[in-house]
Amino acid sequence: RADLLRCYVEKRVVTRETPCGLFCTGDEKYVRFSFAYVPPDRVLVHAEDKTEQRVVEEHLSAERERFNQLADNIGLIFWISPVHSGDVLYIHRAYETVVGRTVESLEREPQSWWEAIDEQDGERVRALIQTAPYGNSEVAESRIVRPDGSMRWLRIRTFPIRDERGEPYRIAGIAEDVTEERQLRQEIDQRLQQVIQADKLASLGELVAGIAHEINNPNSFITYNIPL
Repeated sequence: RADLLRCYVEKRVVTRETPCGLFCTGDEKYVRFSFAYVPPDRVLVHAEDKTEQRVVEEHLSAERERFNQLADNIGLIFWISPVHSGDVLYIHRAYETVVGRTVESLEREPQSWWEAIDEQDGERVRALIQTAPYGNSEVAESRIVRPDGSMRWLRIRTFPIRDERGEPYRIAGIAEDVTEERQLRQEIDQRLQQVIQADKLASLGELVAGIAHEINNPNSFITYNIPL
């Protein structure tokens, strides 16, 4: 009633979506009411049942929330982009934590995420994006530079999304921060090299000690090497 009155007084269209109970069945429906002023003194009322749309929207919202909870806890960046385009249709908020840039900045400038990629790895990542529609899964590792100047390593996977005809029309991507993993691998490699080097030095030390012993005991050397 308030919307109807406002429409009549302000002489403009007023729209409201609200739950309504059906007297005959007791079911609740979501109805969108539209009130349009019709000169000189009438108001046209249109009612549209939006229950199914509202149910679908609530279901999608719940699914999106579950997806975000999953992504938040595993710390991966998910994104979706069109084929043959660097634009981003969707990206998870983990982008902000890992890359150090806001999702809003990416929405304003869809190509700005390329600015974070280290110039030494740019061509490799572009090749990964370009070949993604033609393969099942592609993987590459790339460095990114955060606004504060710090560097992180990402392992990037891409997957083609196909339409009902089997044609790729979008690319889904997952980026994982593997900086600590790479640092650990480097430490393990360094320690392994140290162990190998120490083993080589130990073997060399035994060889040198043996030679020195023979030199210090020439009679034994001659005895062992004179044929009887």
